[in-house]
Amino acid sequence: MTIENVNRGLVLLESVTEGSGVASIDMENWYSADYDEYQIEVLNLLPVTDTDFLYMRMSTDGGSTYDSGANYGTAVFYIRDGADSNSLGQNSGANEILLSDGLSNTQAQGGVSGDFKFINPGSTTFYKALNFHLSMIHSTSDYLYNMMGTAKYYSTTAVNAFQFLMSSGNITGTVRVYGIKK
Repeated sequence: MTIENVNRGLVLLESVTEGSGVASIDMENWYSADYDEYQIEVLNLLPVTDTDFLYMRMSTDGGSTYDSGANYGTAVFYIRDGADSNSLGQNSGANEILLSDGLSNTQAQGGVSGDFKFINPGSTTFYKALNFHLSMIHSTSDYLYNMMGTAKYYSTTAVNAFQFLMSSGNITGTVRVYGIKK
């Protein structure tokens, strides 16, 4: 069942909340040929293990397998409270999309929250593009980070599932996927 948000032109296609900790949050029931673009919201993605990194992987077979081959690239710019800025990223050829490093597992700090725009995942002509804006608190410094980035999945095969996972240990949180009206 889909729920339409008329004010934003979005249709909720899938929502998953994991509260007890799982190896990954898998989004496998959102894809529809009715949409070229999707908005992904992540709410309080939290590692069980302190200082974990947050990653994302794609699937082209409905979530039966997730690609861990050298098919990803990421560029992230971040600003932290205290006015410092820096970058985080991976050249094309990474095994997953890198979204954050050194994530705190303190629940009060909220994990990673933000949104993604997933552009044309069903294309069999173009690589898949993601643009994102996230916030998090770093585990070793307690600084608040505002992160903006882009990622590519270097494959022309249609993507119909994806997952969020940590570098080690389990993950909790909520992920929602919306179709953006044409």
